[in-house]
Amino acid sequence: MSARDAAFSGISPPASTLLIVNGFSKPEFLVEVEAVAAVQTVSAKTFRRRRISTRRMKHRFSYSQRLHLSTQQIKPDEEQLARFAQDVRASGAKVILASAGANQKRECLRRSRDYFWYSPILKKKLDGYSADAVVAATKEEHVVAAARAAATYNVPIITRGGGTGNYGQISPVRGGAILDVSGFCGIISLNDGVCRAFAGTKLSEIEDTARQQGWELRQHPSTRREATIGGFVAGGSTGHGALLHGGLAEDGAVLGLTVISAEKEPRILHLSEPNELNSVIHAYGTNGIITQVEFPLARVQPWVDAIFSFDNLGDAATFAIDVANAPAIITRAVAVFQAPIAASYLELPEVSNSSNVVTVQFSPAALASSLWRLAKNRGGNATTADQPTQPSETKPRALYLNSWNHTTLHALKKDKNVTYLQAAYASDNALHTVAQVQNFFPTSKLLQHLECVNMNGRVGFAVLSLIWPQDDNELLQILEWHEKHDIPIFNPHDETIEGGGMKGMSISHQLNFKRITDPAGILNPGKMRCYDEEVSSNCK
Repeated sequence: MSARDAAFSGISPPASTLLIVNGFSKPEFLVEVEAVAAVQTVSAKTFRRRRISTRRMKHRFSYSQRLHLSTQQIKPDEEQLARFAQDVRASGAKVILASAGANQKRECLRRSRDYFWYSPILKKKLDGYSADAVVAATKEEHVVAAARAAATYNVPIITRGGGTGNYGQISPVRGGAILDVSGFCGIISLNDGVCRAFAGTKLSEIEDTARQQGWELRQHPSTRREATIGGFVAGGSTGHGALLHGGLAEDGAVLGLTVISAEKEPRILHLSEPNELNSVIHAYGTNGIITQVEFPLARVQPWVDAIFSFDNLGDAATFAIDVANAPAIITRAVAVFQAPIAASYLELPEVSNSSNVVTVQFSPAALASSLWRLAKNRGGNATTADQPTQPSETKPRALYLNSWNHTTLHALKKDKNVTYLQAAYASDNALHTVAQVQNFFPTSKLLQHLECVNMNGRVGFAVLSLIWPQDDNELLQILEWHEKHDIPIFNPHDETIEGGGMKGMSISHQLNFKRITDPAGILNPGKMRCYDEEVSSNCK
């Protein structure tokens, strides 16, 4: 997006600004892999020698334009699908064909959906799409077989983790097979603060296991209980903990990936260099099937959840920045909710409709008095600070289950007319932007929801504001207003990578990687707009 690129002066934005809360659509974890018959293993060094250079992509689209090209690829027919299924089943993998009956058709539809219905635009656009088949992979040989058969019979393949994404990352817009890797799970190693796990491993399993050794996840989406590590890396970018550690695109957030190419002779690629990793992170599974991920953990802390209320939104936002920047207070997460979000939609105690609420997860509990003083200096009151967060998410609800896109989910449960936007308020003008947005939009149209994140070492706001547009045109106008006022938008109403914020050098790296690993364009087709444009241009 033009405003985002300007804000970062041409530097690839950190993941902490991408605001894609719920991950999925693909597996990833780094582990040494055994060679599979007929599979070529390629080192990162060899891969770099094969890299194809490309000119910098420069795309700019109006939100009022249709952000999805017409289908370039014909959906596979029944013969192609039957042969695909036969080859994959030979590996021992379970394959469901939608054509086999009503129950199978329903199951294919179920696994073709995520939470795209948060968006009224995507709900209308993607609601009818369903896969022709589902492959349930439980080991690497199943993934390799699916990749080989997909390339052989020209069957699109879309990788699915926990299915907790919000942008239609796994919607099979050109048919084909869902590769469900949720059964391809398990922690391979957890030593000295570094974890290796298979793509389908749930984040909750990883954190629960890590805590037993004194470690925890550095960050996770609000869907920690259902999301997989592979899906988070492939479909997400940041989440709870980004205030301490930044986002997934930060150097060191992911240490290694193992990726399988979509070719008639699939290759297993071991990636470890930052440019290589960022070519695959947040690529929606369009340029490789991630099977393993290696990533660092953080030392476990005795986190405490605290809630503060303010009469004025500006004071609440200022307090949030104060806390996030306080060097003596360890904070994992700080969120701001404009009144009456907390009272109307979130299960927070002692909060009124006029309360602008700040939630803080901090450690240790002895620092509570310091938080109290900071809040009092800004005219705030503490409502509670005696709820240590436990891994078992029993009542009272852990505060992270009220944050990020869980806020939107809770609002939708009570008001079907609400949707949301995703934006970034840069650190140097974050508080000014809070006031600017508040002054322009009435509370009947927009309520601000802000998450403090680390943006290149400085605290800014990841924004997931609730909005009530009359129709799709007004929704797009709200997004355009933000862009015109230099507020970067990461459009959650667009199913493509570019719509979510990737462009410039970021998307060109992903496109380069796709040219090498997916020569037939069968990996999650329709989600990388620049690839479709390139194919369309070459066909003319």
